[in-house]
Amino acid sequence: SPFTEEDGTLSIDTDMFSDRLSTCDTTDVRGGRDADNNVIGDGFPDNPAEVTYTINYAVDNGAPLPAGETLPRRTLELKINAVFDAVEGVAASDTRVLLGAEQRLGATVIPAKACEQALSYSVADESIATIDEQGNITTLQVGTTDVTITSVSDPSQTTTISLEVFSEFTIQISNQDFDANALPLGTKQVPSCTSSGIYVEPTPATGDSLSGDYVYEYTTSNDIDFPIAESNTIGFGGLARILTGGLSNIGSSFDVDVALTSGNTGETALEDVVGQTIAIEVVENVACSALQIDGVQSDYALDGDAQESGPGLLRWAPNNGNGGAEVTTVSVSDEALSGKSIALTRVAQAEDPRASFVIQGDFNTRGRNYNNTLYGQNELSIGRKFKYSVWVKLNELPTSDVVVRQRIVPWLYADVPAQQPGFNFLTRFPGAGNHSATLKATTDWQLVELIDEVSGTGVWTVPDNWNIPTPVFQAWEIEGLSPNQSVLLDEYSIIEVE
Repeated sequence: SPFTEEDGTLSIDTDMFSDRLSTCDTTDVRGGRDADNNVIGDGFPDNPAEVTYTINYAVDNGAPLPAGETLPRRTLELKINAVFDAVEGVAASDTRVLLGAEQRLGATVIPAKACEQALSYSVADESIATIDEQGNITTLQVGTTDVTITSVSDPSQTTTISLEVFSEFTIQISNQDFDANALPLGTKQVPSCTSSGIYVEPTPATGDSLSGDYVYEYTTSNDIDFPIAESNTIGFGGLARILTGGLSNIGSSFDVDVALTSGNTGETALEDVVGQTIAIEVVENVACSALQIDGVQSDYALDGDAQESGPGLLRWAPNNGNGGAEVTTVSVSDEALSGKSIALTRVAQAEDPRASFVIQGDFNTRGRNYNNTLYGQNELSIGRKFKYSVWVKLNELPTSDVVVRQRIVPWLYADVPAQQPGFNFLTRFPGAGNHSATLKATTDWQLVELIDEVSGTGVWTVPDNWNIPTPVFQAWEIEGLSPNQSVLLDEYSIIEVE
């Protein structure tokens, strides 16, 4: 307590209030309890600008009192006010930052509870690095420079540190989540019911280069429920395929650790190469959930069941006549990650590259085609956001870039082109959801996380002009294959983004 009484004297230690009173702190995280007895805010600042005490006391001068009488009580109201906390100094330490990494400079004002926290940063040599208003460092080249950090409210309060940008061999999980500043978050959501994939890529130190073979080791924190199914080298990087289990695993989390076990790391010792960890959350795969609904026959599993079944089911149909002759055939393959896969084979070159697609959809019975339910319900579908991935396998190494493209094609929408004879999809492609990615040069299975061609991100939003209830068709298009080259497609996923 700040109050002590001795020999009739009340003493107050006002220094004890210095960390509990503030003229500018509005934080309110304690003082109350919720229904579960957890500490919560109470509507009052935790560190108020003033505090008031009511002191009740009596003055006893030693005179005898008549029988039955007591000393009269007096009341004193004591108000203690916070003192404005001005900046008295700036603290920072010399800093080393890896070239290519993003890091925030650890600078603070003194005292830590000063009201004016804003700092400005000045880099002596901006060819080495720059620093923004939030203290985020962007590295540009190897070197050392001075950084002057100044209090915005009191420019006389300043300090100067040394900033070194260095380079070393690093590895990074390349398909993890990144924030708006392209900083890695070390997290990733993966779909249930299909394999997930973790890509790792190496970066050599400045002056070094990548060469030879690199071997990576992957471990999961839950090898029983989420085991590593296989891992492959792709170029200098690697890919681990991880099993995520069924619908019951939705909401589960686990970690994956990646380490470099061998390879040319240049001037950086192998044992100094820092491993990477990613926290993974399993979320619903809409493609898997849809297959549990009676009557739905969309081939989201990419097993091609309808190709070998009776009429009336949803089949993958090659384009034949809508913009050119048939250039791609579709068949069912037993070579698959699970069940079966569908194989797309180029049999001829197309005058119009867009003609090289296969399409699936129910042209008459809307209920069997789950694409209609997801995307074709006008105001119920508009604004919904989705991410897509699919596993792909080339039958031979390509000699040029091969692009896999998914098209989500509405038959009706605002400003749809005039009706063309037959089922002409090419005229509707500009209004479709078009998502693509360039394949890696490997004949192993690879995870393809599709990018929306409009936003340039992995998230696609059902457009506002899809404002008419409509059948919706899913098409796969392979661009860059030569005649007799083929690809396998398997384990498709749809993640709806909140």
